[in-house]
Amino acid sequence: MKKNDEEVKMASQSPEKGAPEGQEGETLIKFEGQHIEGTSSPEETVETPEEDDASGDVSHLISDSTSIQEVRLMAEEDEGYQLGDEELYEEAQNFLTTVLPDTSLPAQERLDRGLRLSFTLESKINVSIHGVDAILTNYRITQGKIFLGIQTLVRETDRPWEAWAAEHLNFIPERTRQDYMQLAKATWAHAYSFLGKERLLLLVRATKNMVEIDETGQENEVEPEERIPRFLQKYGILFDPESGAEPEGQLAEFKNRIDAAIFTGKTTKYGLSVPFERILPLVQLGVKMDTKLIRDMALIQRNEGNIDTYLDRLRANLGREENLLDPGRRVESLPKLVARLNDVLAAFNEAPDLVNRLADRHVAALETIAEALRRLRPRS
Repeated sequence: MKKNDEEVKMASQSPEKGAPEGQEGETLIKFEGQHIEGTSSPEETVETPEEDDASGDVSHLISDSTSIQEVRLMAEEDEGYQLGDEELYEEAQNFLTTVLPDTSLPAQERLDRGLRLSFTLESKINVSIHGVDAILTNYRITQGKIFLGIQTLVRETDRPWEAWAAEHLNFIPERTRQDYMQLAKATWAHAYSFLGKERLLLLVRATKNMVEIDETGQENEVEPEERIPRFLQKYGILFDPESGAEPEGQLAEFKNRIDAAIFTGKTTKYGLSVPFERILPLVQLGVKMDTKLIRDMALIQRNEGNIDTYLDRLRANLGREENLLDPGRRVESLPKLVARLNDVLAAFNEAPDLVNRLADRHVAALETIAEALRRLRPRS
């Protein structure tokens, strides 16, 4: 992870492209973050772990000693407990063993009962999935508090913490332990634990060391309890769990908006101007919001391509990258090719010894393609 030296400031309202900063009455917010080559770089880079999907983190299983039998018994003995509705479990079993095979009942009646039952069961399953994620996140925060307490005790005995932890806390991966401790320290974020561990970690990191810059240029540290609400307000997400008011819409969509806000904030830190409204549809489609996407957008911008067009095509293709070799190829993909070729050229310039590996036939092929493209262009 590179350290770098340029401040990045985020406007409290999504900035217009080319809009000047520091206008009267404007409030800017800045964050710390990673640097991606070819983009403007944040002032102080914070080493951050790789981002996992909220439901895909399995790092804590590395030292997991749970037996197969334990899990099998838990599943076999569950009779609706995990769903929080034992009556629904009994109803489902009754439908499968009694109603469904009962040919004395009209098929349409059995069909209607099965449809209502399946809808109710799926709704309960979804609630359980989100609920278990939230409950486990609270357990992980509690574990983090325990680790923080142990850390204090170890240091009181004048022993180095990391060495002690590596020896005595080897039942949990180091990164996972550090994540739990980071969450435990962020007491101002605990009310958002219903978002799940990974999403909560990203939200904490996105708002760490958050300051406001007023119209006079004075930096004012944002109070911890105000960080997340201010960050969400920037992207039109009006929710403060301390107020007791529930956000509008469904939880899954609320999480999508949180993910889109976090990713939009990252693109701003890296010198890209991508509106939240363009990122949200991609999140809803399940497009992975990762470093690769930021790199692709950075390449396009650096080579004077149109990021909006690229994102529009990505959305039209339901999140799938266009294949330049298929019949439906689009000229919008050319800026990415040009950018990659420029990177190759830069690599040769920085390492002349690599030129020996450059085949004449490849250079000739590129020249032929370039000349063919020139002939295709209309004469001015």
